[in-house]
Amino acid sequence: MGDPRVRKTIALASLIGLAAALSCTPEATPGDVGTLRYAGRVKGEPPLRLFPPVSDPSGSVYVLNGAIDFIETRAFVGFPAGGWSSGCSLTKGDVYGAHGWAGFSATRQWYWSGFALVSVSGVDGECRPVLDKDPATGADLLFVGVMPSVRNLSQRTTLVAFVQSPTDPAPYTAVVDVEGEFLTQVRPFTPPDAEDVVIVGVGGDRVREMSVALVQYRQGDAARLELRTFDADGTLVTIVPVPGGPYAPYALPGYLQIDRDGIIGGLLPTGNKEQPWALLTADERTARVAPVTTMEAVGVHLWEGQLWLVGTANGVPVVAEVGAGRTGAPVRWETSLATGAALGAVTTVRDDRSLPSRETTWQNVRSAIGPFPFLGPHALTQHARSRTLWVFAGPTVIGSALPLTAFAMAPIGVSYP
Repeated sequence: MGDPRVRKTIALASLIGLAAALSCTPEATPGDVGTLRYAGRVKGEPPLRLFPPVSDPSGSVYVLNGAIDFIETRAFVGFPAGGWSSGCSLTKGDVYGAHGWAGFSATRQWYWSGFALVSVSGVDGECRPVLDKDPATGADLLFVGVMPSVRNLSQRTTLVAFVQSPTDPAPYTAVVDVEGEFLTQVRPFTPPDAEDVVIVGVGGDRVREMSVALVQYRQGDAARLELRTFDADGTLVTIVPVPGGPYAPYALPGYLQIDRDGIIGGLLPTGNKEQPWALLTADERTARVAPVTTMEAVGVHLWEGQLWLVGTANGVPVVAEVGAGRTGAPVRWETSLATGAALGAVTTVRDDRSLPSRETTWQNVRSAIGPFPFLGPHALTQHARSRTLWVFAGPTVIGSALPLTAFAMAPIGVSYP
């Protein structure tokens, strides 16, 4: 694993030149696959329960293993100087598993799993729960809705979340200091007579310092479904009624996404086997939910300020541009197809899980998430100019225990469509 002090020095040094390095990074050709790094092994056979990788400004990369309906969670950290850590398996509760990544700082990422918010260090892979207990009462603190929009200020690093103790009838909104580990701006859910509050989905915009949640509740005999937006101080800014429901907790796959014009998009289940998904689009005044009829939808992605509906049609990956009250016609996702074609029958993989690194070869490498590269409910993150990170599945070992499948991470040139 190497000396953590050395990794910390390298990480901090890399921060100094990061902006210049990214500004000079050449455009990547869509489908151009970089070096595959052997990250580890996880339970199961492809498609694996993995989230798209993310990174922090220090150059560390992070891969989360888990799913909302799979209780086990495990975070892998790849260090810029080489080496991987895979010892982070924190979660909370026995009903829900990993929801996804919640945001980053210079050398750290946070993930939300079950009712836990977990901090993961990009320097040494150390992880710890954030505010496992209410600091005021000592009661268990449940993160029932973590909005993925971490705000980095010189004096504090925060995000907005719905928090609740086991005895609270409804959640509170709060600003969570994720490094100092305390709550501010704690506000009760409104209206005060709301019952059976359910968080259907969440989202956030780091640049706008905006958080969003789709909430469902009862008020007397009336059922409510609302899209609520919050600023970075946890202040409720807008409430937009949404047609439809009721929905199960966390029914929305992935996160709600927000485009450059403030349009919010996400997928909702319909309960109809023929057309299982509906597209939710909303602005600050109105919301629209329309069945998806042009593809087998998988998720809503955001790339360079534009929303895209992604899925398959006629056995190939497709994307459709999403805007205010409209969805474009699906077109073949050539980048996804090109990425799959770039992986030959035998692929060279760099194994730097321990140093010194060495090369190995894998046969029949394929996307670890979904049937095609990039096709998943969670949006891709921009790792560098026109580049994202993705995970690929390698050999599966089947023994007396559950199957274990090796996976590797690589940077890839990407474009939509």
